Amino acid sequence: MQALERGAARPRFVAAPPEQIECRIPYQIEIARKLDEHFTVWLNFESSHVFVDAVLADAARGEAASATSPHPKKHEGVGTPPRGPRGGSADSPFQSARSQRRGLSSSLTQSMSVNSMVSSVERPHIPKFYFPDGSLPEGEEILHELSAHFRDVGSRGLKVNDPQWIAVVHDLDLSAQVAPLLFSAIDTAGSGVVSRDEFIAYWRTTLAGRDAAAKFFAVVKRSPGPHLVADDLVPLLRHIVRTHPGLDFLGSTPEFQARYIESVIARVFYYADRSWARRLSLQHLRSSTFLEELAALDREADTNVLTTFFAYDHFYVLYCKFWELDTDHDLLLSREDLAKHDSYALTPRIIARIFDQSGIKLRSGVKNRLGFEDFIFFFLSEQDKSTASAIEYWFRLVDVDGDGAVSIYEIEYFYEEQAARMDTFLIEVIFFDDLLCQLLDVVRPATPARITLADLKRCQHAPFFFDALFNLSKFLTHEHKERAQLRRALEAEDRTEWERYARVEYARMCAEESDMR
Repeated sequence: MQALERGAARPRFVAAPPEQIECRIPYQIEIARKLDEHFTVWLNFESSHVFVDAVLADAARGEAASATSPHPKKHEGVGTPPRGPRGGSADSPFQSARSQRRGLSSSLTQSMSVNSMVSSVERPHIPKFYFPDGSLPEGEEILHELSAHFRDVGSRGLKVNDPQWIAVVHDLDLSAQVAPLLFSAIDTAGSGVVSRDEFIAYWRTTLAGRDAAAKFFAVVKRSPGPHLVADDLVPLLRHIVRTHPGLDFLGSTPEFQARYIESVIARVFYYADRSWARRLSLQHLRSSTFLEELAALDREADTNVLTTFFAYDHFYVLYCKFWELDTDHDLLLSREDLAKHDSYALTPRIIARIFDQSGIKLRSGVKNRLGFEDFIFFFLSEQDKSTASAIEYWFRLVDVDGDGAVSIYEIEYFYEEQAARMDTFLIEVIFFDDLLCQLLDVVRPATPARITLADLKRCQHAPFFFDALFNLSKFLTHEHKERAQLRRALEAEDRTEWERYARVEYARMCAEESDMR
């Protein structure tokens, strides 16, 4: 072993490769590897170099080592690295090995002691805090309150129209409109009554521990799979149409009952379903206001107060607009029919995108035709482009390549027809470069020249962005300051753009119908 000269460059030490480690049982191999790692770290300290130099110098003079380890406490129990045969060690190699084994044994004993101390510490009890089906589990006390409604009837049980049964439904935080569906779910034999024991069994297996949304989901859902589909809501809406006082005038018109039910279902999926697959998850149901409006039906005799889903005047406007375009009255719209909307306000390219089904799948079941449900999605999005549903609807259509962003190429692709129509109607054409700068200024995309869905939802100028691409009449109104001021004044009201439009159109249609009589 050659001594290192003072001032010479210090070599970097590395651990011995695994193949140089002696054959040992597995835990000894791991211990040896750890020792090599710690030894390598120790050798790379500057103070360790000084210590080694001093030891080698003493050995060269034949003197006993006077230097001490710079880190005696840190390496206590493992021992300092063994010296070579010329280092003057008093111990033989065998004694040194035994010393190392004693150190390792002491280290292992200490480690096992620490582990036993950690495992003996009592861990605090953390209660369950995530319940995918709703809130904290309900106790037996709520079951006692529910069972109390069965006491007056004894063994006879409750019928679907009994006040006690409606009270049971309300105590479950459900709307009374759900009462017949809950009753039929329990009374599978069709006996016409539900006993206390039958209700308790159903509550424990289906309703216990769930919030109002999860309970509604479990009661209404009849289709397989984890989502609500349109057919699941039909029995509920049929009951509402038959029994709600605000809709009793529909009793003699089954056709309009079917169209009203279809419009409500379409609006539920339009506003609540963020997957655009016409299926409703429990999370989407919780995020919507559907259950709040459903509960309000128990108190409100006028459905027009419930403007999101159940307003009859909104259905009236939607159906009349659909009927005006459907000239052959087959309840289907062709491209030519849809092109007539708002006096041919839309460009052919955006109409083609609607029928191509690239962004939004049509549900009519007939190729190249829009059904009433498809028209509702289109018309709600067209009349109020500021809602999250409308922004998602149009974004899917203008994102031609489906990469999740509207590029400059796609903006230019749709605006070409707008510019051509302005030139045809002798309107001063806005050059594309000027329009592009204006759009980028109002949207302010996070990534330059790539407008994402999040950008449009954040910027609050989505109506102007989409109208600039494919609706000429509305685009021109955006260019007038008077219109902008009027819009701000209207937005100060507690009504959406669609609600204001439906209110005006309904009044106009009623006035026209009165004049015709």
